[in-house]
Amino acid sequence: MEILQSYWSFIIPAIACLGLMVAHFYVHGSGKVLVRLAIVGVVLLAAHSYLQGMWTERWAARSVSEEQAAFAERLNHVPTSFGNWESVESPISEREKEASGATNTISRTYTDRTDRSKVVNVYIVCGHPKDITQHTPDQCFVLSGFEEAEDEQPYTIEMGDSDKTSADFRTTRFRKGLSFNPQDLRIFWSFSHDGKWESPRIPKTWLMHYPALYKIYASTDLQGTTHINAADSAALPFLREFMPILNPILFPAEEKPDNSATATNAVAPADTKTEPAPAASATAPATDEKTAK
Repeated sequence: MEILQSYWSFIIPAIACLGLMVAHFYVHGSGKVLVRLAIVGVVLLAAHSYLQGMWTERWAARSVSEEQAAFAERLNHVPTSFGNWESVESPISEREKEASGATNTISRTYTDRTDRSKVVNVYIVCGHPKDITQHTPDQCFVLSGFEEAEDEQPYTIEMGDSDKTSADFRTTRFRKGLSFNPQDLRIFWSFSHDGKWESPRIPKTWLMHYPALYKIYASTDLQGTTHINAADSAALPFLREFMPILNPILFPAEEKPDNSATATNAVAPADTKTEPAPAASATAPATDEKTAK
């Protein structure tokens, strides 16, 4: 996809310049004008190629900033177990790590030891926003052969902490295969730079101005279960417990970035629906409850 975009970003200006030169030559029949236009066209193409190369970092590898390195180091301290949840590592290949562009990643499968049917696959990455926002489920999973089984929707999860904080996610279902070894997944994802988790519809537009970024995926396997609604996902009770533990690790109070100076920063539209926080003794939401992902 990136190669195709790069190709068209070069060829379209080239065609426009060529068309302009041919049209002018056709009207005026002037060889000198044609030569001048050709020179202008070459200069414009060279400038365009240079600027695009700088933007895509074609000319040199990007260095890891101090803040990106700090984000990467904190990720090493995410607990492998907490409460009733325990995990095993889910290794990802070096090729996948390189393709993600992330400075650090963790990939684990958490299981509730009191209910082994509750299994949540967690994938957290950090790095430059250009890389972190480029790979979202609607692109990565589709390229891996999945198809979206429902429309992507916003979903706000109330945390189970004393501060009554919340995190904005997006959620959808992905399906792969029809009869032989089919896969059916529900995934929640969100981004954060300062402990406030958000998931705008077009993350690259809203989050590119940050110097470093985290992204979290929490997915559950829906195969063989009727609990396909977002409200029934095992990822919800997991995230309610996990996020209040995760935030102080990734964003220590004394090291939280100060965004007060960036008053002009864009803010993602508030299109999320809030999912009420359950009481301590409450049971899981009814399976027919409609909610946003």
